[in-house]
Amino acid sequence: MNDRECLENLLLNIDILDELKLYAEHTNIFDILKISNAELKHSIMLAYIFSPNENHGLGTKPIELFFKMLAQNKGIDNLNVFELLDIDYEDFNVIREYKNIDILFKSSKNKIIICIENKIWTSEHDNQLNRYKNIIDTEYENYKKIFLYLTPYGDLPSDNNWHYISYNDIVNILEQIDIDNINPKVKLLLQDYKNMIRSKIMNDNELKELCNKIYRKHKRAIDLIIENKEDDIYYFYSIINEYLLKLNDKGLIIYNEKDSSPKTLRFSTKALEKVFPLIEDVKNSFWGNGRTCGYAVEIKQNKLIFELYFSNYFVDKDIQYKKIMDYLDKQSLKPTKDAWKNGYHLSVKFGNIEIDSENTYNNENEKDVIFSKLDKIILPVIKKEKDTYDKN
Repeated sequence: MNDRECLENLLLNIDILDELKLYAEHTNIFDILKISNAELKHSIMLAYIFSPNENHGLGTKPIELFFKMLAQNKGIDNLNVFELLDIDYEDFNVIREYKNIDILFKSSKNKIIICIENKIWTSEHDNQLNRYKNIIDTEYENYKKIFLYLTPYGDLPSDNNWHYISYNDIVNILEQIDIDNINPKVKLLLQDYKNMIRSKIMNDNELKELCNKIYRKHKRAIDLIIENKEDDIYYFYSIINEYLLKLNDKGLIIYNEKDSSPKTLRFSTKALEKVFPLIEDVKNSFWGNGRTCGYAVEIKQNKLIFELYFSNYFVDKDIQYKKIMDYLDKQSLKPTKDAWKNGYHLSVKFGNIEIDSENTYNNENEKDVIFSKLDKIILPVIKKEKDTYDKN
């Protein structure tokens, strides 16, 4: 079977993709807000769920199930099963970001405190676990303490005083909670959170098996699609390049595509080149084109960054630095990154544009949207610059 026949066979058997619609078409609030992998947001959500005093209508059930999970599955040295289960759950207060500790479950009545360090796709650093334990040991000397290290798959902590739990444990607790009779908004929130953990954090086995089943049957056709699909970086580069060419044609900027790279599109202005003329030593200039400074739109994974850069390549750096600062002062600008003395460039960051490569190809108006966003952060900057130097 040749390549064309493979693609035709996939199209004839397109109904096989219908099963994926259950995953792909459901609108999940956590995906919309793009916080699936944000540790801080997960900690906030977990604190909300397990707090007995929140307005979710779940009462003490989540924290009861949490302690039951600890009693059944985890070997907690300083508390036995009966101590874990025979306590007043209503007395627990859930605290966020206390001295950088992600989550604390604290009960003054029971004299129990649970310390949770939450890690999604990052790892421990700066001796965190030991530091946090010392804080709790010092400030809650008479409390019984449990230290828990929460990760997607139950990774082992570096400190033996900490016990591991996983997001699978969290999902198991959520699945045991009866949410049929609570506020519909809270019910939807909990359902979305559970589904998001399964699909984004734990890599849902059911979904993986379904995808593998489809891939095995149409491997050649799917590989062809992946090999020939438009690259995200090139897609955004082509849009920004078109935008800058239009500004260049209008005489608003000086832009030559040859000065750019796949991830960074560079341009200058008449005012900028009036203050900072091109130099003859092209090889040692900032972009290899004689310029010592310029504007740039950088393409990152999920955003575009608009900045102004100044090169550190000068024999007399002090004179050039003063010239740059005078230029910025006239426009009331301050450097975002100033490592001039250490041999690095100085830059001014004007703003970011959020981009969503997942939804880009389904949006026919994506180019117009990006053009409009670029207008809002670029045009005011070059207008202000032009107004300032037209007066001089």
